[in-house]
Amino acid sequence: FCDEYDCVHIRVNSIFILDRIMALDLIENCDVLIYEQYFNNPVDKKDIRGLKIGIPEIWFMAYWPQLDKKRTSLLNVKFGAGTLMKRFGDSITNNFDCFINKLIIDGNYTDEEIIKIIQEDNAINMQRITDVKEKCFRTMKVSDSLADIKVSEWIQDNYKRIRVFRESQHLGEDIIKVYSVEIMKRIYGTDTKIIYDNLKIPYYPTNEMPIYPCVKKALELDDNVSSMDTKYAVNKIDGSFEWLSFEEYEREYIYRCRLLLSENA
Repeated sequence: FCDEYDCVHIRVNSIFILDRIMALDLIENCDVLIYEQYFNNPVDKKDIRGLKIGIPEIWFMAYWPQLDKKRTSLLNVKFGAGTLMKRFGDSITNNFDCFINKLIIDGNYTDEEIIKIIQEDNAINMQRITDVKEKCFRTMKVSDSLADIKVSEWIQDNYKRIRVFRESQHLGEDIIKVYSVEIMKRIYGTDTKIIYDNLKIPYYPTNEMPIYPCVKKALELDDNVSSMDTKYAVNKIDGSFEWLSFEEYEREYIYRCRLLLSENA
């Protein structure tokens, strides 16, 4: 594929804000356009000379019911994700953990107590875990209905035994392989199994977020999806990354939250 095509990545904001003319010219004249297909996406209305393939826009929240998806506030103070990334050099603090934030704001818990609480079997209410999972799958099916490539059924069949997402927005290698196979099938018409058996997806460093033990238990996740022995990759702004355990990751998050809280008191 890479020998046959020159691949150009266009950020979404380029279509709306930056380099608009250049971005639209590329879109209109490309041989194959692979893009996120969602409601009222202006790209849907563009005529291009080549093949247009829409993939679904998916946020996978089922593993992380403690997250504030909208990232509206952190410790009751508004911070931009980009600002936090520049401040700390990675995206750990960008994942707004509402559960830990509440414990910190309450002010009655030490770091050690918070670490202990979030590892308890009932740290997050079972009903919330179930509700977030079911809403996640409903939303994925809607996204699938708008796209050419369908993945929600594969995710639902495999999320317990394969870590399908690294964090809510970042795909794991296995689902990237599913996307790739379906895209190749549409371009070349090759049998899906032949592509799948021969396609190798290299590991790429991006941020991974720990999964709470109570979520693992409630969703019946296999150890290769999450365990207390798992090391999580933290992608740094300079392109490097490091591996942190569950406790190391959460301690760093707590430290930063307390620091930000003290600075904005």
